This record gives sequence, C-alpha cells and structure tokens, in this order.
Amino acid sequence: MPRPPLRLSGFWDRLLAVLFGQDIFISYSRGDAVVYAEALANRLAALDYAVFLDQWGTQPGAEIPPVVHKALRRSAMLVCICSDAACQSQAVEIEIAQFKKTKRPIIPIDMERAIESARWFPLLAGLARTPETRSALALGTPSDQVVGRVQNAFQFTRRNQRSVRDSRSPSPCCCWQSWPRRTWPGRRARARSRR
Repeated sequence: MPRPPLRLSGFWDRLLAVLFGQDIFISYSRGDAVVYAEALANRLAALDYAVFLDQWGTQPGAEIPPVVHKALRRSAMLVCICSDAACQSQAVEIEIAQFKKTKRPIIPIDMERAIESARWFPLLAGLARTPETRSALALGTPSDQVVGRVQNAFQFTRRNQRSVRDSRSPSPCCCWQSWPRRTWPGRRARARSRR
C-alpha cells in the first residue's frame, strides 16, 4: 500500500497549511453527519493528511464564514458526505459549486443513493460515487472503503499532477546532458570556417 504524504507536526504543520492550504475539505450537513464527518476527518488526519472540517474552528450560523470559503478555495480535494440533510442543504450546494470551479477532484460519499434526490445533484452528475450505509452514518464509523477511496484518489491526483508537471518542463539533468550536443557542433563549425 502506498504511503501517505509526509507531514511535519505542530507548528510546521500549521505553517504548511497556511502557506499551501489543506489536502482535504470535508463538506457535510450538521443536521445528520456531524459524528460521521468528525470520524472521517480523524481517520484521514491519522494518515497524515491536512483536513479541514468546519467544526474544528468555526461557529455554526446561517452564512458560511469567510474562513470556510478560503479553506475551500485552497484545498486540494473536496469530500462531500451526501446524507439526507446534506442533499437538501444550501450550504453544501454552495461549497460544491464553489469548489467545482477549481477543477480539482470531488469525492461524493453516497449514503445509500441519497445523492440522487439532492437539489445539487446535477453539479456532481457523472462523478464516481463511493457507497456508504446509513448505519455507518448513524454510528459515525466511516468504512475502510471510503477511507481507501479518498486516500487513493488523493495519491493518484498528486502522482498525476507530478507527471504532467514533469512532462512539461525538462529536468535540469536532461538540459545539462543535451547542452554539449547543442553547443559544441556549432562551435566546431565556426572554428573550421575561421581557419
């Protein structure tokens, strides 16, 4: 099994989050998924992912706080817990719509096909859903399948970004190795013409 990304603890971990954002933003409804969302966040944090969960630093309210919008924009991936209450939540819809503009991965966790009744279902149409049971939601115990799906999607995204970035720009080693072949033949030709 691939290892999760290396993370430093304490001060340095917080500094990295401030500078580079979070790895995973968890979107859910406080109406029925508070315990499940916290358990999922704890399991992902135990795997050394930087997770943003609004209950770890914001107060509930009618409006989404600016700190949540900022964390959403700066997160690498959105995990949406699609419970019955989330499917009717305007805040969840706003978070999905805002994150979709970033073109970063969205992982819908579908509680026994509840997502199909969501008012915002067209925003996620065509995405692969990860199934979960309502009993897991009620007990607040994310399945290993859900955690594995999030972990695999995150690692695949990082690996894919790295390979795209590497293919666009040559490495310094490649440039250095090809430099003599590009410059020496030209110098030899100029030297011969001077003779």
